[in-house]
This record gives sequence, C-alpha cells and structure tokens, in this order.
Amino acid sequence: MDTDFHFFGTGTAAAHGGFSSDEATLIANAAEFVDFFDSSYWSYWRLKEGSESRLRIDYPHLSCQTIDWKMVADYDENIWNAFHFPPGNKPHREKEKLQDYLGGVPVPDWVDDFKHQHLCRNTRLAAEVEPFLCRPFSPFALHMALDTINKYRAISQADQHQLKELLKKYLGAVPHLAPSDAKSLALVFLGIRMHVLADTWAHQDFSGIASKDINAAGTFNDVYASKEFPYVLEDTTWKGTLWALGSDTDCSAAPDVPGDAACRGHGQMGHYPDYSWLNFVYPASWLKQGHYLVRNNPEQYKQAWYWLSTVMASCREDINTRQDLNLKPAPSIPADITRSITSYHKLDSSKLSAVAESERVWQDTLLAGDLDLKKRWNHKANVFDDSMRQNLGVIGELPTTRLGTVDIRAGSTLHLMELASALHYQWCLEWAGKHPDFYWRPVAKGG
Repeated sequence: MDTDFHFFGTGTAAAHGGFSSDEATLIANAAEFVDFFDSSYWSYWRLKEGSESRLRIDYPHLSCQTIDWKMVADYDENIWNAFHFPPGNKPHREKEKLQDYLGGVPVPDWVDDFKHQHLCRNTRLAAEVEPFLCRPFSPFALHMALDTINKYRAISQADQHQLKELLKKYLGAVPHLAPSDAKSLALVFLGIRMHVLADTWAHQDFSGIASKDINAAGTFNDVYASKEFPYVLEDTTWKGTLWALGSDTDCSAAPDVPGDAACRGHGQMGHYPDYSWLNFVYPASWLKQGHYLVRNNPEQYKQAWYWLSTVMASCREDINTRQDLNLKPAPSIPADITRSITSYHKLDSSKLSAVAESERVWQDTLLAGDLDLKKRWNHKANVFDDSMRQNLGVIGELPTTRLGTVDIRAGSTLHLMELASALHYQWCLEWAGKHPDFYWRPVAKGG
C-alpha cells in the first residue's frame, strides 16, 4: 500500500470506528510513517529531556529500512516480515486459545468470520518456505488484531505508574523510557498495527525474504497471461509496463537479474500491488510452471478498509466495564470510500503521479473531513528535510554513520514510534516462538 491508503484509508477507517478527529489523525500519521521510519534513523539514540540524557538506545526499533551503506552491516529481513510481510500461509489452529491474546476477555463474534476467510496457497515451495507467504486473514493477522485490542485498551487508560509496569511486562529487558502521554503512545501503536494489518491484503502472496522462489514475477512483457486464456485478460486494468532503472515511476519495478536481491517483497511487481484500483495477472514463481495469479486489488482493499475499521471499533470498548465486544456491529463501507478505492488513475511511465491523484479523491470523502491535514507529518510529498525531522523529535541533525549518536526529544513523535515499534516487534518474537511451524526466527535487537 502507499500513502493514499495508509494515511487516508487508515484515518477514515479510524473515524468510522468512532475515534475523534485528533485521534484518527494521529493513528493515520503513525500508519503512514511506518514506511518512512527507516535507516535514516539507524544510529545510536540518546533520549533527552531538556539538557538531561534519560536513555541510550543502541539498537532502535525501526519499522522500515533502506538498502544503503548506513545499515548494510545490520540489514535485517525480519523488519520487512514483522512490519510489512508477516508470514501467513498456514491454517488456523482449531484449539488455539484466542482469548489469551485479549487478556482473557471473550473474543468478538467477528473472529469466526475473519478465520473462515483465510485461504492457504498450495505452492511448489519447500515446507519450511511455504509459510512465509503473506496472507490476509492469517493466524498472525488475527492474533495481532486481538493483541492490538488488548494492548490499546490497557495502554490508553494507564496512569504513569501503570504504564511503566505495562512496558516492563511487554518489553522485558528492552531499553525503554515511558512517555508521559500514554494515550498518544496507544494511538501510535494502533496506527503501526493497522499498517501491518493492511499490508496483509496489499502484500499477500509475497514475502520480505529476498528469494526468487517466493517473489520472482518474471520479465515484464506486453501482458502477464497466456493468450490461450483471453477471458483472464478481460479482468485486468493493466496490460504491461516498462523498466525504469535509475528513476521511480508509476510503472517501474526491480529488474529480472541473477540472484535474489531484486526479489525482496513485491519489488519485481513494482508498485502494482499498492494501487487499490488495479486488477492484474502475473506468473508468481511459487505457482506451478505455466500458471498465473489473478489479483483483484479493489476487492482486496475494500476488505482491508472494512476490517481495519472493525478492529479499531473493537479497540474502543471500555476495558473497565468488560463490555462484550460482540455488542458493536461491524461497519459498512460508505459509498465514497468505495469510490476512493476503485477510482482508476492512469499510470505514468515517466514519473510518480498516480498516488497523488488517488489522495485527492480520498480527501473528498466525508470521513476524510474528520482528519486534520494541517497535522499530517508527511506534508511535503514524502520528503522529510531537517526541519521536519526536528519537528518529529530530532535534536540537531541526523548522524551520517551508524556509529554516530542522534539526540531525540523524550516524548516526541520519534520516541513514540520507536517505543511502539518495539512493542510490536517484541510481540512478533513471542508469536514466532509459539508458532515454530511457520519457520520464522526473528532475532531480538542487540542479540
């Protein structure tokens, strides 16, 4: 997904789920910033209150990474899997105690519907690789959604002492500093989790692992379907693309070259999985030879919006009254939201323009009127300069090397993003340990 859905899709889903304007805007900002909290910030951190240093963080928890020299020695594909491509190609366990993810609270009745929509892919991959395919409605996605409800409700209503105890419980020995604003931390955490959940639809059938066996998509030709099956082509809105090496465009993609480096995530499919209005066909490498996969983004993105709003509505139940989550009906999808998802935007092979056009359609929705665009962190079209980073919490300038130290304001946006990312990543470690059949072995930061 791109900024159009991660900001406007998530923000409107939050507003539809009952969050206030300020709350929905903060959730949307955090969801969008997951893709920008990257290797630029990969240095030693020093959290400061005024002139006082409060905490040193040697391994900050990032939610994204750029492939550059600053992080080359520490590159970790688990970041991609944890925040963008969670493993999901295994069935739900029938005897899994789902209420454990909710702290013992009865699970909402939408859980059965969510589980029943999960579809595992039959692949030609090895048994230890097959589970890495990202899938919507997966065990990971469901467990994460329930854990999100539990943690959001606990953190958002915690006083300072309770927050410190909760962070000790959730993070263990991970270095952290409790902020004074528990509610903002809860909202940022919710935004990060909704980014991950949304990506299970957009990034389905790919993995964060660099692997031709999983992610290769062949060479872009005129069409991605055999002419023996013309009916398949009738369902596509895209018929081909161009290579664009050296510049990013609506139609650019990673090249088909030897080795696995170009086959991380959906790199060989370019931006196509991130465009909500596209239908396309491609020869996924994990399919049997000669087979093609039909991708209907509009339907997938409508599902994503619906379930984001459903999960976020469940988060708002009062933890003190232990209200039954079944009492809150699942939201419908407003017509203007459906229009924002399905409106077609022509792809330009010379520049990036489609997402900006999509954002303009999203801005015209009734629910987008609840978002405060003056408070949008990403207000310069994906360009974060020094002044913007200082607003986010950087004191001075970012170091140019991994070995430098950056000062971060305690309680700032970056502090909350790092802490919320740590909460998510630590849960991923625990989840992977409890589900060895997925063969996912994320490593603790600093370990």
